[in-house]
Amino acid sequence: MLTKKQEFLEKKIEQELVTAKRNGTKNKRAALQALKRKKRYEKQLTQIDGTLSTIEFQREALENAHTNTEVIKNMGYAAKAMKAAHDNMDIDKVDELMQDITEQQELAQEISDAISKPVGFGEEFDEDELLAELEELEQEELDKNLLEIGDNVPLPNVPSTSLPARPGYEVTTMDEACKEGNIFVTSTGCEDIILGSADKKMNIFRVAYWSSVHMKPSTISSTSSMLADISLAEWGRKAIDIAENEMPGLMKMRELYGQTKPLKGARIAGCLHMTLQTAVLIETLTALGAEVQWSSCNIFSTQDHAAAAIAKTGVPDKENSEFRDTSSIKHVAKPRIGETDEEYVWCIEQTIYFKDGQPLNMILDDGGDLTNLVHQKHPKLLAGIKGISEETTTGVHNLYKMLKKGELKVTAINVNDSVTKSKFDNLYGCRESLIDGIKRATDVMIAGKVAVVAGYGDVGKGCVQALRGFGARVIVTEIDPINALQAAMEDVMIAGKVAVVAGYGDVGKGCVQALRGFGARVIVTEIDPINALQAAMEGSVNIMYVEFIYLFIYLFFPRRHFENMKDDAIVCNIGHFDCEIDMKWLNEHAAEKINIKPQVDRYRMKNGRHIIVLAEGRLVNLGCAMGHPSFVMSNSFTNQVLAQIELWTNTSKYPLGVYFLPKKLDEEVAAAHLDKLGVKLTKLTEKQAKYLGLPRDGPFKADHYRY
Repeated sequence: MLTKKQEFLEKKIEQELVTAKRNGTKNKRAALQALKRKKRYEKQLTQIDGTLSTIEFQREALENAHTNTEVIKNMGYAAKAMKAAHDNMDIDKVDELMQDITEQQELAQEISDAISKPVGFGEEFDEDELLAELEELEQEELDKNLLEIGDNVPLPNVPSTSLPARPGYEVTTMDEACKEGNIFVTSTGCEDIILGSADKKMNIFRVAYWSSVHMKPSTISSTSSMLADISLAEWGRKAIDIAENEMPGLMKMRELYGQTKPLKGARIAGCLHMTLQTAVLIETLTALGAEVQWSSCNIFSTQDHAAAAIAKTGVPDKENSEFRDTSSIKHVAKPRIGETDEEYVWCIEQTIYFKDGQPLNMILDDGGDLTNLVHQKHPKLLAGIKGISEETTTGVHNLYKMLKKGELKVTAINVNDSVTKSKFDNLYGCRESLIDGIKRATDVMIAGKVAVVAGYGDVGKGCVQALRGFGARVIVTEIDPINALQAAMEDVMIAGKVAVVAGYGDVGKGCVQALRGFGARVIVTEIDPINALQAAMEGSVNIMYVEFIYLFIYLFFPRRHFENMKDDAIVCNIGHFDCEIDMKWLNEHAAEKINIKPQVDRYRMKNGRHIIVLAEGRLVNLGCAMGHPSFVMSNSFTNQVLAQIELWTNTSKYPLGVYFLPKKLDEEVAAAHLDKLGVKLTKLTEKQAKYLGLPRDGPFKADHYRY
């Protein structure tokens, strides 16, 4: 009977819905009455559903009661048998068991009653809800009418011209991620910037810097040294002394090679961030016999006190006897802290010739700008250069590209991919300096936010670990299936295994911890705002209460992404060049740009949203903070010293090409840092070494081994 009534009510509901639709645009009063009748029928239907559920439960309860009767009877037989076998059996335990069963049955009954009770029974109709539903019906009817187009309506012609090419660099998954994000950080250096279409490429070096080389900068003095403030030298020296204590690898190089001076005769032109750690590198190179001239590889990365301290030591310069510091251009009073692009190229130019008029014969580069400048503007000097050591991913990409095209004329060592560089500087360095830069610039809270990281290489991995460590939920976008698989297994991909936990009470917390421990990405739904906030602060996702701000770590930033970002998105870069974010387009198309403080700018877009850009799209960890810690940079710079020694002293071993440091040297770099950490190595016995097929003193891994 109840089932038939259900069917009857369902038909009545459909009829009233049709009536409401028919009168929605003609007779609103009739439509509202129909909707009220529909609501009444729906409530009756809900009551019947509850009644049927109760009847079904009662039927099951009767079956269970019969089953329990049989169980109790059998338990009685068993009890007698057990009593016969065991005279000491305590029958009270059986009574306790039965009491527990009864309590559970009563609890099940209460739950069933609560579920079957119709929700909202007896409540008045919500007039606003009815009007909203009516409005939806009206719109549906209007849409239907609009689609009824007559045969005589002319349609537009199909365009005969080809459609514009889609930019080849765009990553489709980032489009979706971009709609959620509020903070964006580039994580990996790139070599080319693509503007507008797939076939229009511009070389970064030419676009950003090369045109200014052909003119004499009017803003630059005639001297070849540019310092912000030489009075900062004392402060810089104290800071360098502390850095030295944290750079055991470079100190070991001085200890091993300080007497023999293997770099004697080397004229090293360096283009690398002029930081405290670089100051220790410069003094190590000079201690090993080299002459050194330096420029910074980024307009915002010079630390003025470090540059002043080095200038005070008297590194040779062709025009004055102190120091050719070609990097320190920062003046707080300037409206824009840092060099201009014009000054930047001029600084690199000043490192080409030394005090005696002789040109450089070694290059120590970071990003490829010095390498490119010498190849393109000073090709006659290439024959006298014994080698290039390249520090970073961007510069390494540049070297391999030049080699492939036949443009590379000097042997190079890829320092970036030494294990003790890429797995330490790129990973652990970024893990600490990214957060430092973001927080110094914005003081934004990371916990509870979502970070979108474009790229899961070594830099991306470090960024992910840092952001997750501060409580962010991290989403990764990748083009490489191997890196994407790594990210998915580490619970950082937007696609992959997802677990949804309803509720974040004590039980929910336990479930979340267990699921995340097994690598699942966990989404939490919660109705309690306190639990929701707690879930968000611990990196889970709340979809009902928490308004997230997101962090994006990204390689390319096509212009359309800016327009899709949330209000006050924070955009920063931990890759290399500012073209990894399309700053040119942003500056040209933003409605307004307001400087908040040095190297923090707020752009107002034409759609009314705001975007906050850190360090003008350049390196956030050096532009807004102090860069990587000294200890991790000791790994990288020890590799640089060894690469310079290897290229200078063993030139004949390396025909034209791009090489890695020998595995044995990589292991020596690592060993030089273990004492500082209190680590002791196990020594292979002769028997063990023979069994493993390894030399007792290394190298311990094959060249193809992936750490």
